[in-house]
Amino acid sequence: MKFDPRTKLLAIAVLTALAVLAPDIIYLAGGLAFTLTLALMLGVNLWTAIIRLRYFILAAIIIAAVQGLLPGTAFFLRMSIILAASSIAITSGASEMKDALIKLKFPYEIAFMVVTALRFFPLLREELSNRIKAVAARGVDIRKLRLSQKFKAYAYVLSPAVVGCVIKSRALAHAMTARAFRAYNTRTMYRQLKFGLYDYIIFFLLIAYITAFITLYFTIGRFNLI
Repeated sequence: MKFDPRTKLLAIAVLTALAVLAPDIIYLAGGLAFTLTLALMLGVNLWTAIIRLRYFILAAIIIAAVQGLLPGTAFFLRMSIILAASSIAITSGASEMKDALIKLKFPYEIAFMVVTALRFFPLLREELSNRIKAVAARGVDIRKLRLSQKFKAYAYVLSPAVVGCVIKSRALAHAMTARAFRAYNTRTMYRQLKFGLYDYIIFFLLIAYITAFITLYFTIGRFNLI
């Protein structure tokens, strides 16, 4: 099934917004079930998404454990919804997301900067991985260090990794200038986005979800679990 990237952006916005507004565990549990279902429909490979987001998931588990049972469960469910919703974005390419933002009337420069920023996240991860491997090649296993030493080690590898990204960003800026970026006020698009039947099905599901959320919120309110 092929979905319009605007549909995915709308789904991400709705799911994350209602995750923030959800007042207790019942809403969050239902929201997580709906989010996972919608993510599967939109083509997300959940196992691949879990592997990519494993560090964020681990951090959410640690923070949830500190907060206690019920508040921690609510926090973990909320973060799970946000992470699952964000994984929808990886089912489309960066150029598709850029075209979607432009179709939504975002200025081209803003859309380009957003997509470029997203592309730099894996670049930063690669830079960090290379620096950690360089430290390991010198006989230092960061995983076996004490916590205070780990902070120092990661601070040591973070600076050159950020510098490497800055150098590449400058190279990108020079390449954009050489290609006369923003030379014309108007731009044309090779890809023409159109909504299809499956997009309207997602719209219907999102409207039904929003309606159910609002109805429960104003008729029942909180379930008094936390």
